[in-house]
Amino acid sequence: MKLVNGDNALAEVQLNLSGDARLIVLAGNRADENTFTEPTKISPKESTVKLSAGKPVTLPANSLTVLRVIVGK
Repeated sequence: MKLVNGDNALAEVQLNLSGDARLIVLAGNRADENTFTEPTKISPKESTVKLSAGKPVTLPANSLTVLRVIVGK
């Protein structure tokens, strides 16, 4: 699932999902860019989360979040 927050503030979304998931987030200020001196200033950050139905997921400002839910465990 792909979630986008184009606002300059955090956003919370309610998902009706439960279980383990991999979270990949690409976020930064709108004016940020990668340079030769800072080649990873804007780069994906990965983590794992435990989802539970009704618990909100927080999306950083100006971000693209990919949520990979692990199914069939």
